[in-house]
Amino acid sequence: MKRFRIGNDISISWKVRKNRLPADLDGKEIRLYYTHPRGREEITGFTVDGDMISFVFDGLSQSVLGRYTITADIRYSSGSRYLIQDKTNVFELVGRTEREDPEDSDYTINL
Repeated sequence: MKRFRIGNDISISWKVRKNRLPADLDGKEIRLYYTHPRGREEITGFTVDGDMISFVFDGLSQSVLGRYTITADIRYSSGSRYLIQDKTNVFELVGRTEREDPEDSDYTINL
């Protein structure tokens, strides 16, 4: 798990899989969420390219320290569920630069 100082933009890319194969995200309704020590927040402003979902966790919107899980709830246009997936402990926001991992200074996560 990567540790980043709160307040820095974090770029996240997630290759979504279904049954170990690239997920078909074309035409699907996708909702993404962060789960952190204080609850859950919806992620907006992401892009989809094939099986890849990409977004930036803007440093100005970060307010909760701790470990973060990311959840994708993917549905057909009819509303029935196609796939729900979690990536647990993807990163941890820390309050001091000294608590960051030195090798994680590029603020990028590839899942």
